[in-house]
Amino acid sequence: MIIAFSHTFDTMRGVVGCGDTGMVIFSEIDGTLHCSFSERLDGYVCSTFEQELLQRIAEFQNSRENTRIVFDLDGVVFISSAFLRICLIHLKASSKDHFTVTNVSEEIHKVFCVSGFVEIMNVVPRISDFKTPETK
Repeated sequence: MIIAFSHTFDTMRGVVGCGDTGMVIFSEIDGTLHCSFSERLDGYVCSTFEQELLQRIAEFQNSRENTRIVFDLDGVVFISSAFLRICLIHLKASSKDHFTVTNVSEEIHKVFCVSGFVEIMNVVPRISDFKTPETK
């Protein structure tokens, strides 16, 4: 099952979103809810989907036991403190063992490190973005 949403709602397709500036696509894989984000997650974009995102996650968690939630940031080039707040709200509602942020670019991983979020939640970098030191 895949559900995408943005700022407007289309009952025929179940699509809600904020146009070209960002979107969340939900998919359930083996009992895990994957929330895939795109492009820039700035304050405006986050405000357009935050309530819907948290509601969908709560509904998913209430309908199953031992649910896992994954925020997939593949393709995301910017996150703001508004997105970090969404992560923190969700983390408080679940636990570190049931929440993971994946496919984090090197630049965005630095934001999670500086903010201290790597200490309190699972943040998995997109390995292809990280450069290994050259050996001489």
